[in-house]
Amino acid sequence: MWEAQVSHFADDYLCIVPDLPGHGESREQRFSIRSCADELLAYLEKQHGDKDVTVIGFSLGSQVALQMVAQNSRRISRVMLNSASVHPLPMMKKVITPLMYVSHPLVKWRTFSKL
Repeated sequence: MWEAQVSHFADDYLCIVPDLPGHGESREQRFSIRSCADELLAYLEKQHGDKDVTVIGFSLGSQVALQMVAQNSRRISRVMLNSASVHPLPMMKKVITPLMYVSHPLVKWRTFSKL
């Protein structure tokens, strides 16, 4: 899933693409977002010391990235999240629902979907 991105950034960055337990090649394992964040932060500490890192997450990976930031925000210099599925504040539902109806047709536009 991440091959194109890793290929693009590999010359300038060390790219680590974890196989989240219960997904990819490790479908039989169970996990929690917190335990996955713990494991990734421990790995980064062991392999990369105190270097700043950029974390990118998609879907469930975004939830893990958010947990990593919550646990160790000093370590993570940048975060990019996509489809995190976090629950908005109740008052935001009044704003988000109309925005979804307005923005959904944009997905069909070739230039919008490639941004």
